[in-house]
Amino acid sequence: MKTTPIAEPLGVPPVRRLVFKDFSLTMAKAVADFCRELNISVDDLAQRSGLEEGRVTAIALGRWTPSPVERQKIAEVFAVAIDEIAWGHKTPIQHLYGHGPG
Repeated sequence: MKTTPIAEPLGVPPVRRLVFKDFSLTMAKAVADFCRELNISVDDLAQRSGLEEGRVTAIALGRWTPSPVERQKIAEVFAVAIDEIAWGHKTPIQHLYGHGPG
């Protein structure tokens, strides 16, 4: 790692900034994105992972946050690490109050 001095005014020690070389940041992709890229249907993903089809559909649509075991099974199908997949809800969770329109 290389440091680069930024400034040294009035005898104050320089602030150093870290410069990282060969550092790449990859964004996690959603389950649906992996399915599209690898041409795997949700049915195929369910069969290959050993999970219920309804659960895999909900995970792919972002309606269900999978357990650690479910994450591992899905990541194995895609041959990627768990942290390379974006997990979680895509639809905001809403709290509804009242008795509906009226």
